[in-house]
Amino acid sequence: MKIPTFYKSLKINTFQLRFLIKMASIFLACWTSLSLLLLLKIPESFTKLYAEDGAISLESALKNSFPSNLFTPIAGYLDIVAHLAGSFAILFPLVYAPSLFFAFNTFVYTLICFTVFYASKEFIPNPINRFFLSLSLILLPIAGFESIANTTNLHFFLVSACIPILIKTSFTKFQSIYFSFFVFFASLSVPLLVFLFPLMAFRRITVNHKSLFTKPNLVEVMWTLGLFLQFLFIASNGFLAATKSEGFNSILKPIYLYLDRVLGTTLIPTWGFVSKGDITANQDMSPLNSPLYIRGILSLITFILLIFYVISKNKQKSKARKVALLVIVTTSFYWICVGVVFSSAPRYAILPAFGLIFALFCVQDVEPVTNKLHLKSIALPTLIILTWIGSWQPSQFRVEGPVWIDEFRKAEFECSTGKEDVDIRIIPLNQNWTVTVDCQKIQRLD
Repeated sequence: MKIPTFYKSLKINTFQLRFLIKMASIFLACWTSLSLLLLLKIPESFTKLYAEDGAISLESALKNSFPSNLFTPIAGYLDIVAHLAGSFAILFPLVYAPSLFFAFNTFVYTLICFTVFYASKEFIPNPINRFFLSLSLILLPIAGFESIANTTNLHFFLVSACIPILIKTSFTKFQSIYFSFFVFFASLSVPLLVFLFPLMAFRRITVNHKSLFTKPNLVEVMWTLGLFLQFLFIASNGFLAATKSEGFNSILKPIYLYLDRVLGTTLIPTWGFVSKGDITANQDMSPLNSPLYIRGILSLITFILLIFYVISKNKQKSKARKVALLVIVTTSFYWICVGVVFSSAPRYAILPAFGLIFALFCVQDVEPVTNKLHLKSIALPTLIILTWIGSWQPSQFRVEGPVWIDEFRKAEFECSTGKEDVDIRIIPLNQNWTVTVDCQKIQRLD
């Protein structure tokens, strides 16, 4: 088909074409800006390959053809986004793998920011607040520990971005289609989206006048379909993710770590310990001397003040308070469940941390938008910026380790000696991560 004929068949008028070009230009500018921001924060993400990015995503793409590699289980579940990154990386010379993963990650981050910005408009009308909300998801202090700028943990950001989508009460035709595919894509990347069901149930009750049993919209259909396929995949792989659990953990640990890793790092500047390893190592655990107890008390006081603020804010706007409290309760319940059954690792804190910020913006933005600059209107954005500054340096696990191109050249030399395959070392160093590559593919993809 000729291009003019194809263009006519789309029935795009001049106004629509200009709009598409404008949106594409804005997206490209945002993608470039976000890439530069993350490059300043973690320059190593452009030159070093991280953990499962190489050991699973890249290896799977090298060993299995597309699209069969998309269905390689990761910890027993389906992770489409991670395998797509590997498939993208091998389209180019393998020596550039970290840069290609970086480009893929920042592209998805930009989609996430756009999604949060437009999906949250119903609850946060002020575009400045929505800008900070969108960017706060990417720059969460706790994400700097192990999650930012790598494909391995992209699914936590995708699930978090679904919060304003699933609680949204009305959609345009385009929003319905785009948000539906976004939710579907997120559900095929990690099964944790199931914990956001209360948000969707609240939306249905709000829209359908206390009735849950009405015709579902497209977002709900795609959420259900995606999770059905995800759990079908998990079951077909023998529930491998569940077998990794060594029994239930004490509920006290995730409760404390919610106050510390979730609330403390998110709302208290320089709180983090984000750039350090085990915060409990070599600590005096006696109640009067341990910094952990002091941190726990301070964060508990902060949590009580937060709940009081949300409940008392704008009593005439009950919907905003209900949405804010529902998001806090839902994401907190997710954290406790995951912490008791699986782990309280920092990456799991991304969803509840973003939930806190979303809830605060939600109750703050019920104020009428005016041209006047009030202290209370800039307090939350200022607080968020201070947490970004206080946690700018990422964890050592994210930066220390071998440079990919140096290890790749060593692998090339080993292949020249007659080896069939080689192990290329990657970061982090704490578990001796490597990528096993066939020497013929190294020569072909160099």
